[in-house]
Amino acid sequence: TGVLPEPAEDAMLAMKIACAALGVSITWDGHVGETDAARLVRWSPSTMRNRRGLDRPIPFRKRARRVEYALTDLAAWTAKTGEKSSI
Repeated sequence: TGVLPEPAEDAMLAMKIACAALGVSITWDGHVGETDAARLVRWSPSTMRNRRGLDRPIPFRKRARRVEYALTDLAAWTAKTGEKSSI
């Protein structure tokens, strides 16, 4: 196994497949934009914004005005919560 535990590795593979199926652009370092991240976890972009401000958000970073999520964090979150990615 790699860096991620086995369920997260499966979730990461599902994330990559979902990105390909949905035409999601991934940055060179494995991040996606807020709208694409919302599609991948089956939330609306406004839910992503609200979760960032209210409770335990999925880890994110801000680059200028853009909010980005690492695929590894999205995969770990879906593995932990039992959510399925949008494929």
